[in-house]
Amino acid sequence: MLRHTQITDAEVYFGEEGLVGVSATVDIPNLETTQIEHETLGSVGVLKLPARGLSALDMTIELMYPEPEIMKWSYDPTASVLMQFHEPLDVFGPEGLDRTRSTKLVTVCRVRPVNNEASQLKRKDPRKLTIPAVATSFLQRIYTEQTPLVEIDLIANIHKVGGRNVWPD
Repeated sequence: MLRHTQITDAEVYFGEEGLVGVSATVDIPNLETTQIEHETLGSVGVLKLPARGLSALDMTIELMYPEPEIMKWSYDPTASVLMQFHEPLDVFGPEGLDRTRSTKLVTVCRVRPVNNEASQLKRKDPRKLTIPAVATSFLQRIYTEQTPLVEIDLIANIHKVGGRNVWPD
């Protein structure tokens, strides 16, 4: 069990550009399953069961000191790009930082901007860029593990948890 963990940075990798900076905030998509209500005559209650579909994978990316390449991409609602977010998870125990249990959580999304929110410009404040976006694919894994925690690709019709299909073929 990971106790007393904290995210210390969130490095952002953009397409083929490599490391392009650190995010201030990334609201990753909620993996919300559509629910179907079943209510029959004589039943004691309403039964909700999951449908096969997921809600849209909406997300928001807020970057500190955005690179010009990202700023240019954020204005084009037809361009999707692969983005990676690496979050170091520092684990602390009684002796301080536990280096053997500390790891990284890697989130990989194919992302398309939906609009560009102009940020407020204030003297002496760091430049920020907020990008509301939609993801067409989403993968999350522990850096040292081969099998993803979750893998979703809306175009290829993939929905896996722990490497196993959620729904039978």
